[in-house]
Amino acid sequence: RPGLANFLGKFCDHKQHRFYNMRVLVCGGGGSVGWALSEIDKLGYSNPPAIGILPLGTGNDLARTLGWGGGFDASDDLLQFLVHIKNDVHPVDVDRWKVVVRSPAVDSTDSAPVVKEIIMNNYFSLGIDAAIAMKFHQKREENPAKFSSRTGNMVIYAMLGVEKAILPSSLLEDNVTITTRTFPNNGNSLDANVKVPVHHAKVQSDWEGIVISNLPNYQAGHIFWGNPNP
Repeated sequence: RPGLANFLGKFCDHKQHRFYNMRVLVCGGGGSVGWALSEIDKLGYSNPPAIGILPLGTGNDLARTLGWGGGFDASDDLLQFLVHIKNDVHPVDVDRWKVVVRSPAVDSTDSAPVVKEIIMNNYFSLGIDAAIAMKFHQKREENPAKFSSRTGNMVIYAMLGVEKAILPSSLLEDNVTITTRTFPNNGNSLDANVKVPVHHAKVQSDWEGIVISNLPNYQAGHIFWGNPNP
């Protein structure tokens, strides 16, 4: 995986600061797509290539949302899939979000030191689901060979979920506050002198997780609002 930006640089006109007419097929899940997009970002060119997804991840929520399906199996026809990409697909724009993590400050969150910045493509969460995902990630980093099966990965997720449901977890109510700001004109022409209204939401005592989602699909195809009318 290292060095993708350098590899993609071979398909660029560096004098014109642009990519040649090309497409990129990412074979993996949402994490692999996010990594590929971040490598493309490093080149900083204004015409990034369209990204296709061969869904080999565990949940494949981004692939589901964009119509690539919930998983590609060994019995599927790879050649037919590539022909489909060549003849039938078309690019669509997808929102990407910057998540800024700051250390606590008394005066204003905007002036607090930045601890970390990440790009969110799928969703961002706090609470029990985030704890399960982190535990899964740590175990996969320790022994990647044991996490090569989509079904097996889902079983591990389920086991970790049961473990977290039995053990006590930290309460969001005591540790999290939610404020949102609505920017006029989608923030495109924000006047520095305009006071932006701040809205507060109370974290309830029985909440086990908070999810900020960029997709309708979550955790392997679950849809928060039910199946939409076609």
